[in-house]
Amino acid sequence: MTPIHPAVYLEKVHIPSSVGTLDGLFYQTAQPSQKPFSLLLMHGLTSGKYSLDGLANYLSAHGYPCLTFDFVGHKLGGTGGELYHPEQIVENACEALLWLHATRAKRVVTVGHSMGGYGAIMAAAKHPDRVAGVATLCTGTHPIRGFLTPVGQAMLRQRADYINGVSIIQFLEQFDSLTLPQLPFLPILCIAGTQDIVVSVDQVKELAALLGPTHQIATLETSHLEAPDRSRATLLSWLRAIESA
Repeated sequence: MTPIHPAVYLEKVHIPSSVGTLDGLFYQTAQPSQKPFSLLLMHGLTSGKYSLDGLANYLSAHGYPCLTFDFVGHKLGGTGGELYHPEQIVENACEALLWLHATRAKRVVTVGHSMGGYGAIMAAAKHPDRVAGVATLCTGTHPIRGFLTPVGQAMLRQRADYINGVSIIQFLEQFDSLTLPQLPFLPILCIAGTQDIVVSVDQVKELAALLGPTHQIATLETSHLEAPDRSRATLLSWLRAIESA
């Protein structure tokens, strides 16, 4: 028999930020969570928190409350403002993490898709005492590589106006200047997609190796944009494993 999951309730939240407020959604069930941590989910470049709705709904229905929010400068989101450099992504990620920890969760697992994976990593490195684990979905080293191909160039043209501020290609070029920290004591899961034409499996493996010896790599049959929904069961199994460790 298919299990019936409890209803998930959404709460609109406004997270204090240097840009004013970050527009967010908090997902939870009616019954108080018995889990030792909540989840902070971060979306990819040119996207918005809507892209993580299926993942947030699924994980919160299994007992893990989730916070999603819109990064600054993303036109499909509600935060507004302008995006010019990757440090703004790190800043927003830290602001959301500190808000979630202060208001809803004793500890937090940071989860990021593509660009959001960098936010998940950097926020955990800056506030390790508040974090119980880090997961990245189709996040790899040198993210500009995938956009230098003909298919990548077509994607850039199609989504060129989805960001307020710097051009997408200029923004991606700046990522190589970010120094990725090691996270030697945290559980880490890096998910790669075999059908991902933006971030290769090898790029994900390179990133995982930089983060330290505690990483795990999961390779799924998914494209780049489908990764949040295709990763649900893998993430749930990993969360249960670190919860029981």
